Amino acid sequence: MSVGLVLLLTISVAYAAGFKGIMKAWRSPTNAAKAMVSGSEPYDAATVRKLLQAYIADSDDIKSHLSTSAESEDLKRRFTAFQSDAKAALGQLDSAAKFKAAYAPVMDNCSSCHDKYRD
Repeated sequence: MSVGLVLLLTISVAYAAGFKGIMKAWRSPTNAAKAMVSGSEPYDAATVRKLLQAYIADSDDIKSHLSTSAESEDLKRRFTAFQSDAKAALGQLDSAAKFKAAYAPVMDNCSSCHDKYRD
């Protein structure tokens, strides 16, 4: 099922643009965090903290706009797991190594959702 169809089934049409906007807003800082994890960019705890806080807050916003369909319930579960892992990662910002280990489950949650719902 395409992400566009899922969005229409699970999120109000008015909010679909907001959902896509959140995903786009996450793209650049997520790529920066991935570069920090790979070591190609220096670790910056403040940048990572801001990103994780956005994941957490935006996940609440997204979940609040989902309907009660089966697909929506799956997305809610996925965003709840994503949010939980982001909260756990917030407690692991003391070093790049700790962050790297804590960020892996966050990205695994991203991938699982994108694998299922993206075109």
